Amino acid sequence: WPQVPVNASSDRLLTFANIGNGSARVRLQRLPYPFAGEEREVVIPAAGSASVQIHCAPKTTGEWFGHGLFNTNSGLDAWASTQLQAADLGTVFNASLTCVSKKDPYLELERISGAAEVLRHPKVELRFFEHAVHAEWEPFLKGEEVEGDLVLPAADNSLGCSPYNTPVASSLVLVARGECFFSEKARMAQEANASGVLLYDNQAETTLPIVAMPRDGSIPHIPMFMVTKVQGEALLQRLERESIRIKMQWQAVRAYTLPGRSTRVGLNVSNHGDANLHWTAR
Repeated sequence: WPQVPVNASSDRLLTFANIGNGSARVRLQRLPYPFAGEEREVVIPAAGSASVQIHCAPKTTGEWFGHGLFNTNSGLDAWASTQLQAADLGTVFNASLTCVSKKDPYLELERISGAAEVLRHPKVELRFFEHAVHAEWEPFLKGEEVEGDLVLPAADNSLGCSPYNTPVASSLVLVARGECFFSEKARMAQEANASGVLLYDNQAETTLPIVAMPRDGSIPHIPMFMVTKVQGEALLQRLERESIRIKMQWQAVRAYTLPGRSTRVGLNVSNHGDANLHWTAR
């Protein structure tokens, strides 16, 4: 088998050909973990063929070796090969099995900005939104992260451009793009003591490189990230039947220089998986 992810299954077929004149019978013996297969007896007519399926389904990472032993009635005479227990008396075929399961590639940046859903089952982990556009005022925020329940404003304020009349304190507010400046949406949520704003696009494709703010506007003090329209609408539907926990984190990379000079800032990129990681910067 090639690499098989943890909690996944990969199948292989072993094909037997009957080159004799009578019926061939094949039965797979029970396999050791993490291998498994069809243990029923397969009857192959003369000049025919049949396949037996074996799969590897690892629950943890590791490397396993085993043997697939097949009882057959091969090698018996014409009368003996037709008896009820004939498959236990003939030639035993052996297939060597090897299965490897490694950690999937997992990128980790020394400093990362983004919004993620907090998953708690079976363990606490973060599922970052694939395309989260950060706010222009992010470098001016205090702290490095916030976490809270995702909530909605009142139905008549779904864009978050008006003062809030529903409790959103210490929560993260989900609002749609449109009608007012991004910074105005952040300011309205900030005045209602929200911890942050998760904005979702109103365009089919999110092309904005940054959530900008007008040059003459005041700088908000809470974070904002924009996700795609599809992601936002999916969150809306889920909030009708379940609670969602969101975490936002921002770790700005600051570079200082003098007029007429340039500077460079390095970032450490780590792969915490076992397989090769391919990535691009854009």
